[in-house]
Amino acid sequence: MAGYGEGLYGEGLYGGSTAPGELLLPHVLPGARLAVEIAWGADLAADPGTWVWADVTADVRQSGDDSIAITIGRADETSTAPPAQCTLTLDNTAGAYSLGGQSPNWPNVRRNTPVRVRIDPGSGTFQVAFQGYADGFTPAWNLTGTDATVALSASGVTRRMMQGASPVLSPIRRALTTSPSVVVYWPGEDGKAAEYVTPAVGEVPMTISGTPKFAESEVFIASAPLPELNGAAFVGVVPSYTAVGGAQQTRLLIEFPDTEAPDHTVILRVYTTGSAVRWDLEFRTAGALSLHAYDRDDVELATSGPIAFGVTGVALRLSLELVQDGPDVDWRFGTITTDAVFAFYQAGILAGDTCGIITRVEVNPTGALSPATVVGHISVENVQTSMFDVRAELVANAGDFITPAGTGRLARLCAENALDFTAYGGGGTLTSPADRMGAQRVAPLLELLRECETADQGVLWDGRDDGIAYTTRRRRELGTVVLTVDAAAFDLAPPFDAVDDDQRNRNKVTATRTGGGGATFTDTTGPLGTAAIGTYDSSVDVNAVTDLALPLYAAWLVHLGTRPGYRYPQLTLDLAASPALAPGWLDVIPGTRVDVERLHTIRAQVTPDAATPLIVEGYTMAIAKHRWTVTANCSPYQPWNVVTLAADAGDTGQGVLHLDTDDSTLAAAAAGGATSISVTTTSGPRWSTTADAYPFPLDIGGVPAPVTGCTDPTSPQTMTVDPLPLARPAGSPVTVRDPAVLGL
Repeated sequence: MAGYGEGLYGEGLYGGSTAPGELLLPHVLPGARLAVEIAWGADLAADPGTWVWADVTADVRQSGDDSIAITIGRADETSTAPPAQCTLTLDNTAGAYSLGGQSPNWPNVRRNTPVRVRIDPGSGTFQVAFQGYADGFTPAWNLTGTDATVALSASGVTRRMMQGASPVLSPIRRALTTSPSVVVYWPGEDGKAAEYVTPAVGEVPMTISGTPKFAESEVFIASAPLPELNGAAFVGVVPSYTAVGGAQQTRLLIEFPDTEAPDHTVILRVYTTGSAVRWDLEFRTAGALSLHAYDRDDVELATSGPIAFGVTGVALRLSLELVQDGPDVDWRFGTITTDAVFAFYQAGILAGDTCGIITRVEVNPTGALSPATVVGHISVENVQTSMFDVRAELVANAGDFITPAGTGRLARLCAENALDFTAYGGGGTLTSPADRMGAQRVAPLLELLRECETADQGVLWDGRDDGIAYTTRRRRELGTVVLTVDAAAFDLAPPFDAVDDDQRNRNKVTATRTGGGGATFTDTTGPLGTAAIGTYDSSVDVNAVTDLALPLYAAWLVHLGTRPGYRYPQLTLDLAASPALAPGWLDVIPGTRVDVERLHTIRAQVTPDAATPLIVEGYTMAIAKHRWTVTANCSPYQPWNVVTLAADAGDTGQGVLHLDTDDSTLAAAAAGGATSISVTTTSGPRWSTTADAYPFPLDIGGVPAPVTGCTDPTSPQTMTVDPLPLARPAGSPVTVRDPAVLGL
């Protein structure tokens, strides 16, 4: 390999740069550089922009079989992406990458140290090819100990998320534990063997009198399972606080069973430091509520009288609010239903008395509430707020949009869990039932993120920055070509093999909603329908906002599973042989489109399409100074070409809807290379003669031919087409080729 060594293409010729890293493919990519960096001692809780990166490229082994191996994304369109991975070998003869004090990087040679690989393809700008966290620095030596290396393995953030993941806090708990006004808070989401109610804010548990049934009820979708009282009383001590504007409030979730409690049963009892020392909120006959205030001698100072709240058999949030207003106490109690639609209040004034601050809270102090009464999320706050302050959380965030970068559920979940999030979106407005999520469950974070991925049909992945990345469904539908590979210019490297199999076939799909109903869609008459190839059935569970979305999911998945034609599951590129592709390849992420052009010029046996459009689902790269190969995992793009409405004039975009006729055929045989054809329409409307409707692709007896115009208003019609690649006999069917479809 004379001429490829350092003497000609190395630093002596292209050197002198102060840029990080070392030359990459110097014989074909002048100015390209590869940099491997480690952020020793990085604070993982700090802004990644504050990390200091050390260039270790000079220690990376890049000869023989040694290369940097990077894997990002998923294997195919039916799977989920595993954690991204990067492996490389470091020269460790100086002990720089050893565990222990002999390393100059001690004590920072440790797990989850940030690692990144960057590439400048010769443009002068580095792009991140991988960023993740070290799994381990594994040492190796030769028999004489004269050559020491370390195998560095690093992974994306999801690897850490998958190991020992705790459930994300319930929506209502997340809201209350992060509220600055909460003085003390007892969620009640304890396990079945709990002996007290554990505080989430504050330090003193609620004590129990009796034997409640913990973790018994799932009636509140905003919460993990809550206890049934079973005749028990809960007592909580409130730490001292300052009431903002003299205000405070006590709130809890409660479900009253259909069985009524005795009249005047105390639901909630609150003690304060004021002259009105005790406040009792009582259950009254027929589901009414009343509030009573007492002084230190148990003399009743005020009563609201029974108010018809209708709480029997209802799950709701209950609130008791007290505000010192000069010499008087303004009191208010109310409820809000669990659908967060209606709130009801009763208010009054206790003249000439004080409320001070709350010192103790008791639930069911007399034990007389029905045993099946469910209680939880008991809080004391030092302000007075609207009952709608946790409206979204009360319905478990049902109705969240999935994908907006700043406000969707994916972004919110990541923000709440201190995880950086990058969304790669597309055009279009969010109007489909498939754009919204159902209730947020109590589950590990990655599981909740995967729910969003299933509902949106996008791709969740990592490995290009410090957090999570997501390519939306609409980005896939947009179909912007990121990279074009010219088969005729020998851009392809083996393997790039056509596959005809039934691995992705599904012509009957049942979609069910988490906690909801189901819908089934079956393709019976299509080319891959049940009548043609038998039944291939499948199912999917989607956390959708409504059952109305389920027929959409079932039909969409059948559409994806009945696409005829070859699959090209892998696309391989040798960027040392085709260096012009390198800059474009660095812009490829999971879920984006790559086109292979002029494939038929080197494979005469395939249909002579202008392009074979693919979606990259994931990829593996092997990089060294003189090597850079890529193997992409691909799926067909065409099923994702969804309908868009044409602009008023001049719109020939790939998604523009072109209506087909019911039955059109060639009126006469067409020779290979013909640019004019005669078409007879025997059923349905004839082809448009409006010039602005053209061009668009036709299929003539299985052969593609873009049509550029049609002038005859009556059948048979004369159409101008691009030169036919093959002769077609009279009677060959004429249809729109790969028409756009209605999206999810």
